[in-house]
Amino acid sequence: MPASGSLGARAGRSVGPARVQIAGGVGARSSLIERLRERIRTIEQAPVSLTCPPALPGTGCPRSACTLAHGSGAPAGPAWTFGVPEIDGALPWAGLEPAGLHEVRPAGYRDGWAALGFALALLGRHRAGGDADGRRAVLWGFTDVAARECGLPYGPGLAAFGLDPGALLLVRAERAQDLAWALEEGLKSRALLAVLGQIDVAQGVPARRLALAAATHGTPCLVVPGPGTPVSGPALTRWRVAAAPGRPDALDATAPGAARWRLALERCRHGPDGRAWTVEWSDDAYRFHLAAPLADRAPEAGGEAGRLLAHTG
Repeated sequence: MPASGSLGARAGRSVGPARVQIAGGVGARSSLIERLRERIRTIEQAPVSLTCPPALPGTGCPRSACTLAHGSGAPAGPAWTFGVPEIDGALPWAGLEPAGLHEVRPAGYRDGWAALGFALALLGRHRAGGDADGRRAVLWGFTDVAARECGLPYGPGLAAFGLDPGALLLVRAERAQDLAWALEEGLKSRALLAVLGQIDVAQGVPARRLALAAATHGTPCLVVPGPGTPVSGPALTRWRVAAAPGRPDALDATAPGAARWRLALERCRHGPDGRAWTVEWSDDAYRFHLAAPLADRAPEAGGEAGRLLAHTG
């Protein structure tokens, strides 16, 4: 983990007015700030990557500087599907866009473990499908606060979600800004299947940097913030997750059955939101399916989603 000084240098610490002098006085400074704000707004409207076009043989880079190109700098894989037609069909990418940031939020304080379990199930399903480039490792980062509240990873529990503990790279950081740096570097490496972060990121610089790194390098990033934290503006999708009562185990009525979650799609860029489903996880097939009470009817916009959102405030 980098020292705090180097981290500050990477993130770009603010410099006091006494250290910055811009020719032209206050007017020029205001004009420069306004141009920078406009540039940031333009970048946030569409993911961009800093890439150079292919060089001609023996000529080097055909341009003196890299250019801004829309889209991702690395080819993204197929959509990250749920395997549930009702959910995949409601998303503009026929599943989750793999090159982007997705937020999985707990519906309430007691649903923090449910949100994390759902995110792990998504990773397990994604990992079962593999990657065209042979990437199998998953980076999982969490802060000391998250470790105290949710505990540390447990091998047999991870196996139930289809995750091999030997393929996980665990990062534990004392500060959220250190963890954000580690997650961003993991996305930039292009060596990982996915990145999962138990971190609170709002609409500030860390969230935008994670979203841009995921889009540029074609690696999905799941963020599981704590309950009651500000939402992440750059996220492609935002899910609100609550635990749902499960049916008893088929072989032992006194044992807990398969995990169930109530999912509310709060936000979906380029697609509809306000939809809700209750899904169940299969430990044998490593897949989701609609819970039995909802299997024969389409999800209702504003129905279960509205009740779930009203429950969370």
